Amino acid sequence: MSIRMCSKVVLLLSVLVLGRCADPTATDTGGAVDKSVVVYVNRDADRLNPWLSRSTTSRYVEQHIYTHLLGFNPQTLNYEPVIVVDLPEVTPITDGPHRGGTRYSYELLPEATWDDGTPITAQDYIFSLKAALNPLVAAGNLRNYFTFIRDVEVDPDNDKRFTVVTGDRYILSLNATALALLPAQVYDPDGLMADIPLARFIGTDHIDELKASPAVRDFAEFFNSDSVSRSPQYVQGAGPYRLVEWVTGDRIVLERKQDWWGDRLSDEYPQLIANPDRITYRIITNEPTAIAQLKSGDIDVMSDITPATFDKLLQSKMMRDSFKLVTAPSLAYNFVGFNMRDPRLRDARVRRAMAHLTDVSTIISRLMYDMAEPIVGPFHPSKRYYNDTLAPIEYAPARAIELLEQAGWRDTDGDGVRDKVVDGEQVAMELTYKYRTGAEVRRQIGELMRASFKQAGIALELIELESNKLSQERREGNFHLYSSMWTKQPAPDDPRQLWHSTMIASDFGYGTPETDALIDDIRSELDETRRNDLYRQLQEIIYRD
Repeated sequence: MSIRMCSKVVLLLSVLVLGRCADPTATDTGGAVDKSVVVYVNRDADRLNPWLSRSTTSRYVEQHIYTHLLGFNPQTLNYEPVIVVDLPEVTPITDGPHRGGTRYSYELLPEATWDDGTPITAQDYIFSLKAALNPLVAAGNLRNYFTFIRDVEVDPDNDKRFTVVTGDRYILSLNATALALLPAQVYDPDGLMADIPLARFIGTDHIDELKASPAVRDFAEFFNSDSVSRSPQYVQGAGPYRLVEWVTGDRIVLERKQDWWGDRLSDEYPQLIANPDRITYRIITNEPTAIAQLKSGDIDVMSDITPATFDKLLQSKMMRDSFKLVTAPSLAYNFVGFNMRDPRLRDARVRRAMAHLTDVSTIISRLMYDMAEPIVGPFHPSKRYYNDTLAPIEYAPARAIELLEQAGWRDTDGDGVRDKVVDGEQVAMELTYKYRTGAEVRRQIGELMRASFKQAGIALELIELESNKLSQERREGNFHLYSSMWTKQPAPDDPRQLWHSTMIASDFGYGTPETDALIDDIRSELDETRRNDLYRQLQEIIYRD
């Protein structure tokens, strides 16, 4: 179904340059120190809203604006509190209507306030959850993670304390309950959601009623609008930074808040440490341009460098003396995904043939400078349930041709491209390969595939698209093959969103009763040993298909 590589370097099979040793941002300005930082990103954000955004750049920026209840410690990869006093008190529910579920009890930090000085309370949590569950809000890719929540109980004596009640077992219950907080006074200034009980948004019983509600519709129309996800007037959270400027395709600028509530707690809560006074994300799709700005001091921090360029930087004494250059394992992998809704790609033999035509070893050695390793499934090798008994699919053009012949794809008209009658129509094996503008390694991968595919009678057209356009094409299913990357979290993987047949958001149009059942079992299995076995079974089937 897809061909993947696991990165050995930070972020998107790339390398992280962690700022100059000489710290060019620490400029003497009459006694004051300029603590601004310019960070390179190779694509623009799509939105700045934790419920609506989809791009990696958006995630980079949002982490400084919004706060989740909990965050991952970058050293241990364990959860630790951000805007709550401590990790939640977790209590299994042994009786009553939610038997088998769990209660997660949180207490928000008493010092936590919104930018207007109002305290952050349990009602803000409830509003944020309502926004995610609103059926007309364009958060379908995330709503799936909150379907297990049954209620939120607020302590009548302390509006900073609340308990999230779950009715089903779910492996990501803790992760999902620690959601991002949004200020209702900014995102629902007319109070449209205030009088609608949370219970109406729980489950599916009231979906039609909610969709017909003028208040729900008006809120969603406002919340989904571009301006609410782009304007400093609306992009507001409880984090240390505020958005001050977003110039599309050029820069996103954040400024540190004065007298931010978290400053008084950062010694006790490391997740609240925020050092730079200003963070500018410089959007540059052309890598040579970005490298030139790095060398001139216009960029301080740079990741997502292609291995070929990084290798050249390593050879430069000036770069070694002036910068700290680092590679490290990354929770990410590159892949080429197939659109199985297309009749050309429905047959597993065709997909396997294309895998045999993709020389992953050459990609790793020539394009990645050996800063990558092959993997065989949609889970990261660092996870205990990664199925390492499956062998990477070998580069075998002769075997690929056999499979294409078996699947009935032959060159009947002598034009060099295989064809076949599909659904009563003569169809040529002519495919597109789409990739993001500026993604040089993905372009090179496409060129290798195109040459190999051509020898086997498959025509492959490479199409370069701006990042947001590529995302749109992918969501709409307007592709044959596309090259991209998935980042993972330290938490267990929930395969439902991308691999379950019922998910509209699934890129690939994949899913069988067998895989659907395994995914449902994985999501509810709390015993790690049994769950890991289910993960491995799922990988075997995806590998086969």
